[in-house]
Amino acid sequence: GKGVENLQKLAGIIYRESMKLRLDLASDAHKYDRAALLMGVIQLESEFNRKAKSPVGARGFMQLMPATAALLKGRRLTQEEITDAETNITLGVRYLNEMIREMGSVEKALLAYNAGPGAVRKWGGVQAYYTHVVKYHNRFLAYRAEGRAPKLVIAQLME
Repeated sequence: GKGVENLQKLAGIIYRESMKLRLDLASDAHKYDRAALLMGVIQLESEFNRKAKSPVGARGFMQLMPATAALLKGRRLTQEEITDAETNITLGVRYLNEMIREMGSVEKALLAYNAGPGAVRKWGGVQAYYTHVVKYHNRFLAYRAEGRAPKLVIAQLME
């Protein structure tokens, strides 16, 4: 049905966009799988809820702040655009790539994605954020090793 089609489309977007992650710019790249890393970020940020909205106004799968999304897109986005899976994940990966380029490691990039690069430089960021992303990263790798299809993994997360 429609739910399965939507999950297949979402899984396709996640895998396609994960291949754009610039892990080659990170000193610790060897520790991570691109797709599992992106799914870990999405799991922690929104629990795969397209309509997720944080208390400070971050939106969508990757919890983009409207101002950050506008900078990345070159214009303001509507509510519908910022929560669109394709747009949100594409811009989220673009921002994560900027953080990887700026911070030089995936760990610091993830901390900067969450708290901002200034906070990471000043006091190191929220270490628990990184720990949780890695926990989900490893869970997705285990699912893959067990042969679970991406759409099934996503569906199980949404239960």
